[in-house]
Amino acid sequence: MSTALQIDVAGDLPALFELSKHLVESGFLPEHIKKPGQAVAIILAGRELGMPPMRALRALTMVKGKVVESADSQLARFKSEGGKATFTTLTEEAAELHLTHPNGDEHTEKFTMADAKRAGLTANQTWQKYPKAMLRSRVITAGLKSVGWDGAVGNYDPEEAKEIAPPQPVIQMPRRLSDRRIEEDAADVAAIDRAAQTPDAYKDLDTLALLERSVAEVNAKADEGRTNSYITEQQRKRLFGIFKASGHTQEQVKAWLGKSSKEITQHEYDAICERLADPAPLV
Repeated sequence: MSTALQIDVAGDLPALFELSKHLVESGFLPEHIKKPGQAVAIILAGRELGMPPMRALRALTMVKGKVVESADSQLARFKSEGGKATFTTLTEEAAELHLTHPNGDEHTEKFTMADAKRAGLTANQTWQKYPKAMLRSRVITAGLKSVGWDGAVGNYDPEEAKEIAPPQPVIQMPRRLSDRRIEEDAADVAAIDRAAQTPDAYKDLDTLALLERSVAEVNAKADEGRTNSYITEQQRKRLFGIFKASGHTQEQVKAWLGKSSKEITQHEYDAICERLADPAPLV
């Protein structure tokens, strides 16, 4: 890895954190970005994918402490690299996508509501309300992996990432707090020593490892207890402005939701905003 790239990643961190702080405070970022550390992680991940900062903040999402990319963004990058994609079927019951890799390999991927039911996905409210959109996203990400495109390796759509079960915790005997602190401090010192003694190709890896640990801790605290918490008054006002601008009446929205806006959870909020921004009739 070049010295120029090391400076770009490590030397620019203070500037990136300062920029991210102002962006978060501005209120113009997506709702899921709550902390400057989250914005920095997304910008750095986007940089690896060749995205400018604002494109990354729009296309990438933090889910369970990981940065994931929307299916639409993955498909756009695939096409920008010379790949081709054609939907041969796209309904509320099935989606079929024919892909041609930039190297000429071809693959046809199909995903149906029957597949979703077998996988236990249809119990999710988002699948119930937007089956066509969910089938579309799933067939894109599965197809890109199946055709062997590099950009899909280890990459998931945000809704897919939510479905991935976290690893089971390893049960250990409790240790004294002083012992844990000594071990953590020693691990940090060892990582910094390795960065100072290893070739340039490995220095960024240690820098990013320390950053990821910090960001993960910040994200864990920010996300704790938010999964089922209700949206704020400010978010309710924003939701009201969205559906008014799209021509929906309050009565139509209430009938579609089947509950009060005060009962909307943080987990549902983004998908509901996206649907209400669409002027199509609510059914």
